[in-house]
Amino acid sequence: MQEGTGIGLALVKELVELHGGEISVESVVGKGTVFTVYLRTGRDHFKDVDESLPAEEAELSHGPMVEMAVFEDVEVGGDGAPVTVDEAVRDRPTILVVDDSQDIRQYVVECLSESYRVRTAADGLEALESIRRELPDLVISDVMMPRMDGFALCRTIKGDAEYRHIPIVLLTSKASVEARIEGLEAGGDDYLAKPFNARELRTRIENLLSIRKQSAELHELNRALLAKNDALREASELKSQLLNIASHDMKNPLTAIREFARIVKDELGRDSHLQELLDLIYSSSNEMLHLVTQLLDSAALEGGHLQLDKRPVDLHQVAELIVHRNRATAESKGQTITYSAPEVGSSVVMADFTRIQEAMDNIVSNAIKYSPRDKPIELRVEKVGDLVRFSVRDQGPGLTDEDHKMLFGKFQKLSAQPTGGESSTGLGLSIVKQIIELHEGEVRAESNKEGGATFSIELAALEDEHADQEASQLG
Repeated sequence: MQEGTGIGLALVKELVELHGGEISVESVVGKGTVFTVYLRTGRDHFKDVDESLPAEEAELSHGPMVEMAVFEDVEVGGDGAPVTVDEAVRDRPTILVVDDSQDIRQYVVECLSESYRVRTAADGLEALESIRRELPDLVISDVMMPRMDGFALCRTIKGDAEYRHIPIVLLTSKASVEARIEGLEAGGDDYLAKPFNARELRTRIENLLSIRKQSAELHELNRALLAKNDALREASELKSQLLNIASHDMKNPLTAIREFARIVKDELGRDSHLQELLDLIYSSSNEMLHLVTQLLDSAALEGGHLQLDKRPVDLHQVAELIVHRNRATAESKGQTITYSAPEVGSSVVMADFTRIQEAMDNIVSNAIKYSPRDKPIELRVEKVGDLVRFSVRDQGPGLTDEDHKMLFGKFQKLSAQPTGGESSTGLGLSIVKQIIELHEGEVRAESNKEGGATFSIELAALEDEHADQEASQLG
């Protein structure tokens, strides 16, 4: 029994229409079928047909089915594949054509052999054997085939991690929406109904191979980026380790120098002429210790290693401690620090005492550093709704628009210069912002109309009943 291609009647219809004719069919189940072809007499109607077509299609090969019926004289093997493959062909993409019709296989080979290496298989099982021998770049498969049909072949290919990247074009004479959906659900990348146009087939293949190439390039780029990220992460971790080691090695002797200076200063008494030198040693070592601490904190924050020990903390008590700690430094510049305690409500928050103290102290030391001599610095703790706000107001040069853009960035220096020759890492405000955000709070800076700036920290207040209980324990 001779197999059919499924395109014969479509070809007949197109040939009849190219002659300006019509074809009809009448059929009764169990009795027979009558096909009738109507053709005009004479020649005049051929002129109308030719004028309705583009000039390049005025020959016999206008239509897709006529094009399918015209084969070039190319030598092929018994299965429809080219007999010889030279080096130029070997570098081309490989297409595997799967169809139980030898005529269809031969036609697709003829359509594609100029641009691709083409292999063929008669059904899904034979196609899988071919794929295991050598991976194709794309598969074109009929749907209705013996042993293993196109849907099963498609599901098998897409279900295998080694093969699922191969694009698949399904060919079928079923053009219904349901059939197309079934093909796409099986994993097909494209769906082409018979009869099909050779140019359309080639275009779809080119598009799928282009997408596949771009996907492979993107995958390779992504792999390279991941490798770069791993290298950068390793370099960052190494940098953090070296910074921690160096900073810790510096921090210990600096702490000792500062404390020795304080002890010697107390032992000598205020009348000693060495007091001024000891004050310089103490303040210098204290400043260096502050810088080293900032470097350590920045490295810990960058690496995500900073751990918080959150407990009830009264910001009023922290503020009093900071005033006491910074008063001598401010007085050395003729500055005065005033502090306004909260008038109503509790100022207790859940926080890491050491880190919140560090953030608040950083803002105050910045105000002292950049404020002019003999100017006041105002500190305030207040309850604002369900928040506790700590603010520092100075009468310094204020903040420019450019300052606001880079205020909380790393290693950023403001337009103003320290008024006492102090040094800065450019990390302080960046660390403050990160610490406060870890506490789910907010830090902001505003320029005052009358001059200077106000920096504020806002944290969620504990509910009054809990805050009163915690405050009594803290007291």
